[in-house]
Amino acid sequence: MEIMDVVNDEANFEDDFQFLKEMKDILIEEVFRLSKEFPDRSACDSEVKNGIFSETDDKRDVRIILPGGLQNVLDHLELFPDDITATKITGSRDDCEELCFVGFLGHKKDRSEMEESVIHDIDKTDAVVVQELSTIDGMIAYVTGERLKRGDYGNLVVFKDKGVVKNLKKSQNHAYAVNSISPRYYRTVRIHSGRLPMGLRSPYFVLQKTLFLQFSLPAEDPARRRVQLWRACREDSNFFKVFSPTKEM
Repeated sequence: MEIMDVVNDEANFEDDFQFLKEMKDILIEEVFRLSKEFPDRSACDSEVKNGIFSETDDKRDVRIILPGGLQNVLDHLELFPDDITATKITGSRDDCEELCFVGFLGHKKDRSEMEESVIHDIDKTDAVVVQELSTIDGMIAYVTGERLKRGDYGNLVVFKDKGVVKNLKKSQNHAYAVNSISPRYYRTVRIHSGRLPMGLRSPYFVLQKTLFLQFSLPAEDPARRRVQLWRACREDSNFFKVFSPTKEM
């Protein structure tokens, strides 16, 4: 099976990264709003660590979790002097700290195809995993939002370095979500990972690896789980860098 059979076409990637950029922009706007509202950053820590709710311009639901609190994100955002009086945070610069990201895009099964227990399991596991995020050093932000109103969701996770992902994978609850819940809930999943070269202000995502999961295929089929490594071949400065494959695993 060719990799494009799994991806379908390049438009999927453009949709994925438009969504991830939208989530990042909403994250920055909410952090900026909170920084104005709470001069004492710690005053909202309990709220932001459990998750605050926002929405897109077309009223799709968004949830933002700041596991390390508001000040932790502001430290990584590196405010410019004129941000203090601006109405929103914009712009980027070359000396901002590089960060890492993971973008999760899943296409769920029809409700008739799901086990009765899976929705309960998702809600229960989500609550536990959210609590665990605040214990993982280097975790900066977790943003989840509707891709379509009352449709599929996607997640953007921003963290300091790749070591954070290794620590997250040690979580038994995270492993349960990946290995037990996902195959029962999703038809297909794309998990993109890479770098934000200029941190949260980076105007594009540098994609390094994509994991493709097709749960409609038998567990023994090699195409059920595929990893693709990428290298940059051109840049779309609005959203993301487009890549050609370097290695398939």
